[in-house]
Amino acid sequence: MNITNPIASIESKLFNVVEHQLIPNTNDGSFENPTVRGLYKHTGGKPLGVVGANFNATQPKVLFDAYVDCIGEIRDLDINQLDYQETKEGSKIRFRLKVANYGFKNGSGRRDDLDTYITLTSGYDGLTKTSLAVESYRLICS
Repeated sequence: MNITNPIASIESKLFNVVEHQLIPNTNDGSFENPTVRGLYKHTGGKPLGVVGANFNATQPKVLFDAYVDCIGEIRDLDINQLDYQETKEGSKIRFRLKVANYGFKNGSGRRDDLDTYITLTSGYDGLTKTSLAVESYRLICS
């Protein structure tokens, strides 16, 4: 199994998350400044999210390395189907690999396919939890 090319391709797309303390524009001293940080891609631009003092961002590369270690334990996977997706301008990321394709006859006597994936999702918006899931996609015949 040649895993160098798909993994290197995804690694080249990953960004680093940087934090910047956000300070409200209050000059009269009557408001206490909260500990709020903005999370950004290392390239700059719009914030990925605004988080409080207790949020600890895990770098996408660290998540990806852990995911690759996890799927590396499973035999006979087509690593070429490894997929990386960013949504909401990078605020949410997803690593996904198809692990199986099952077929069965449905109630109408037609074949239905059930694609199964292992998906790692995380986010930098302060709302999205990091989660590892087994997901299935079924295209239902008419």
